[in-house]
Amino acid sequence: MNKSRDLKILEAVLFASTEPVLENDLKEKIVNKNKVYLLLKELQNLYSDRGVNLKKTGHHIRFQDMPY
Repeated sequence: MNKSRDLKILEAVLFASTEPVLENDLKEKIVNKNKVYLLLKELQNLYSDRGVNLKKTGHHIRFQDMPY
């Protein structure tokens, strides 16, 4: 149950943010802090065929539209 909750929290924070979000800020929001990278990978896979990329730059993460 926490995995699903954590995944939804990460998704919501990333979509709601107008700026890239620091990895540590994402970790603070979820219960399973040690699984943040697995959850981000799951989000990346979930949106890969929806025209949205999960992009990591340095320690910042954001969603961006895929180029067409």
